[in-house]
Amino acid sequence: MMENRAFLTLCEAYEHACLRRDVLRCSAEKDDETLIKSEEECRSLEAAAIAYIREQRKFSGLR
Repeated sequence: MMENRAFLTLCEAYEHACLRRDVLRCSAEKDDETLIKSEEECRSLEAAAIAYIREQRKFSGLR
């Protein structure tokens, strides 16, 4: 699975989204709307990665 380019791209997008979210959290000037959208993006990407892993486990026979 780690060799799968789509999965690696998804993980990279998740990492970047979470880094942007963390920057917003630490920012002196708070923009709540942008932070909420960033939180949603992180959760969405995380859910997509988990779904991908679960789907790959089905096909590989892993539990």
